[in-house]
Amino acid sequence: MAVNPSIQLGTSGNWAIKEDNLLAYKQLGNKFFDREFDFSRGTSATYVARDGLIKTSDLQSTNLVQNGNFSELGSEQVTNGNFATDTDWTKGTGWSISGGSANCDGTQTGETNLTVPSSNSGRIGNTYKCTFTVSNYSSGQIRTAPWGNVVGAWRSGNGTYTEYIYISVGNFNAIYMQGDASFIGSIDNVSVKEVDPNDNWSLGTGWSIGTNKATSDASVSSYLNQTLYTIGNLYKLKFEVLEGTIELRSAQYSKGTGYYTTGTHEIEVIPTTTSTYFYVYTGFGQSSITNISVKEIKTDVPRIDFTDDTTGHLLLEPQSTNLLTYSEDFSDSYWTKSGTSITPNATTSPDGTTNADNLVEDSANSQHYLQRNFTSTTGSSYTYKIYVKMNGRRNISLRENGSTGYYVSFDLLNGVILEQSNATGTIKELTNGWFEITHTSVAGNSFNVAYYLLSDSYTSGNPQTSPYQGDGVSGFYIWGAMLEQNSFATSYIPTSGSTVTRNQELCNNSGTASDFNSEEGVLYAEIAALANDLTNKQISLNNGTTDDRIQLYYSASSNQISVFYKSQSGATVFILNHTLSDITQFNKVAFKWKQNDFALWSNGVEVATQTSGVTSSTGTLTKLDFQQFNGDADFFGKTKNLKVFKRALTDAELYLLTVTQYQSYQEMATALNYTL
Repeated sequence: MAVNPSIQLGTSGNWAIKEDNLLAYKQLGNKFFDREFDFSRGTSATYVARDGLIKTSDLQSTNLVQNGNFSELGSEQVTNGNFATDTDWTKGTGWSISGGSANCDGTQTGETNLTVPSSNSGRIGNTYKCTFTVSNYSSGQIRTAPWGNVVGAWRSGNGTYTEYIYISVGNFNAIYMQGDASFIGSIDNVSVKEVDPNDNWSLGTGWSIGTNKATSDASVSSYLNQTLYTIGNLYKLKFEVLEGTIELRSAQYSKGTGYYTTGTHEIEVIPTTTSTYFYVYTGFGQSSITNISVKEIKTDVPRIDFTDDTTGHLLLEPQSTNLLTYSEDFSDSYWTKSGTSITPNATTSPDGTTNADNLVEDSANSQHYLQRNFTSTTGSSYTYKIYVKMNGRRNISLRENGSTGYYVSFDLLNGVILEQSNATGTIKELTNGWFEITHTSVAGNSFNVAYYLLSDSYTSGNPQTSPYQGDGVSGFYIWGAMLEQNSFATSYIPTSGSTVTRNQELCNNSGTASDFNSEEGVLYAEIAALANDLTNKQISLNNGTTDDRIQLYYSASSNQISVFYKSQSGATVFILNHTLSDITQFNKVAFKWKQNDFALWSNGVEVATQTSGVTSSTGTLTKLDFQQFNGDADFFGKTKNLKVFKRALTDAELYLLTVTQYQSYQEMATALNYTL
């Protein structure tokens, strides 16, 4: 192909992405000029990356939270805490310093203090980590008391002790160790350091920081917060609740609100204030939290997906909702287990982290399954899927338990579908032994989303009536359950306690009138539909009106590619159609327009022609859209390559452009502009 396109999007794995737009480009000589598409989605979305892992699109790497594990400490406040010399410390009765320790011999008649000067200025309202080591213990008790009346617990016996002390009052310009009247022993390694020294966290009443966590005593309802959000942006918030209940309140968030109990939670939030708030109500009791991270998600960034594709493709999907509220935590009571148990976080999942659960059969001669009851809309199509990996068992079935005989069964050892009954399924191999399996059927008024383990000898039959003797250890690793009211599966939507919706994607308005030749040219695309669902999915050259337009589209007829052409306000109007073998596979299609010379090419073959008609006037066509001229019929599918040429290519050029497999090296070299 010697002719450069006037606009190009993607080819051979080369995609130009910037923060807010997907870049198409025109090439003049060795220079490239942006021809951006306007892209929007407004929610997060996942994609399969080049390394085969499922990732969140444009999840930023920077953790915006400072001191999210509450381990940050300030400088040492104690001078000579290791007692290397007999200096700095003021010794009360019974105390001496020698041999790298401070020693108390019991000659005191009351409490005795060992003190080191330290200003109490600015201490009130701060928390300090205080540690010391006791050795050669004989009797009595000892405690630490920095800057005043707040003291630690009495300690007796050898060992290293840690206190987190909140300085509420202070009237003493020293840090001191206090032995009681009978204390005999030695101390060393005395340390006092401020917790959260940079004041990253604002602590409401009853909140304190200690032992790498923040704790609320629930004495009053109050917040833990840190200023970091931009109001209205989307963020991934991750945190671990160690005890009690943490609330994210609607007063601070428009998305992600709710109650979170013990465990690790990873959710998407949209803040309505600039601070991240964790709220504890008095009725919740003592609650603790740690390991907090916040990462921004850029929502208006297109996805280049590598599912079954080494070069990548632009993925555009319709709006969809995961109706299952716990897509990764199968240990939650939300899921019913029968003849099975769950071991959480047992192995690495398809997203590359250790968050996949182990679904294990018991030793009974029975059915072994996991399920969730769901109220459905009668007559609607539903698709559910899950990611599975063998761990002792090879056969598994996705079953709609509410209707007799609705199931798809799979053999993961061979990566095939064993049987389908009143449902259709798919199986797709991923990395590291993982498979994505799906089930689509038309529902009654309710059903159970069920995952049945099957015996290794199972080949056909009803999973619900096929018990087997379990061994108590075999099963499957599972991750990423998803249920959509849809006739096909879309990309994974993670949930953690509530349903989550991914908005539809729009990608439009690339180019200007100067980039297109309304009088002649070629529109080429290498595309695949998400499903043969009998809906129009269009890519168009147009000017925003009904008068002049070129629409290349998968039509409402099964596996059909079509072109609608209209020029000179309707002086020429026609449709060209061609039936493909499978529109869900990538097809190379091109439409040529020139006065009295119109043709549709598909996969190296001219499949339809129109030999009469006039073209539009110069400058009529002004933009390239992934939809119809009026905003309808969005192209939901996969695009590897999109090109617009400003001249009508020859038949030989169109053959080379659209052929799926080159017949010779010379042919490939010509098509790809190789220099031999």
